[in-house]
Amino acid sequence: MTEILEYPYIATLYLAVITGIIVFSRITSPPVRRVFILVVYTTVLETSVIFFREKFSTDTNVLPQYNFFMLIEFLFYAWFFKGVINIGAIKKSIDVFLLLFPVLWYIFVFGFFNISQWNSYTFLLGGSCMVFFGLTYYYQLFKWLPPNYSIARSSEFWITTGIMIFYTTGVPYMGMYNFLSSNFEWLAQSLKPVLQVTNIIMYSLFAYAFICQVKMTNTTRSSL
Repeated sequence: MTEILEYPYIATLYLAVITGIIVFSRITSPPVRRVFILVVYTTVLETSVIFFREKFSTDTNVLPQYNFFMLIEFLFYAWFFKGVINIGAIKKSIDVFLLLFPVLWYIFVFGFFNISQWNSYTFLLGGSCMVFFGLTYYYQLFKWLPPNYSIARSSEFWITTGIMIFYTTGVPYMGMYNFLSSNFEWLAQSLKPVLQVTNIIMYSLFAYAFICQVKMTNTTRSSL
């Protein structure tokens, strides 16, 4: 089942990249541009892993690529949230995360595990922080919702929603993945398609978020 979902997943990634390229000149939000850059990197990584595994991995072990990807991924998402969250204390906590996460990543990867093993500690830490930042963004948005603000056209809202859908599902599963693989391998394999589906949903929402930048631009021009 997971192998079947690989093709819709990679197609969704390319859809997000192509959409982002088409509208890139009209993306006025720096945080949205950061997410687009991350999506491009993700697409290159996943293409190499799925279609060229033998050339870009050691003994078909792709975990080194994914462990390094987690470092880039969480830093970019934190950078995104730093641009959309205006609560001072939370912005400072994001700054702390950006400084400490690479250090903790190194300690977890090379101290507790190794680069060729799945690093559940890194995913737990990074994913939990992204969920917290996402909840903070929702709180800020609905507490101080500007007049005439259209959530349907908000790129930042849809990106945050995609992140929340993926990580609220992924943190419990991927955080326990090593344990499940060792003790309940059938369950670990059975839950993989669920994670893949949430991946597809997340990148579909990212593609829509890029389109929203065009809608926002048109709305701004029509109001002038």
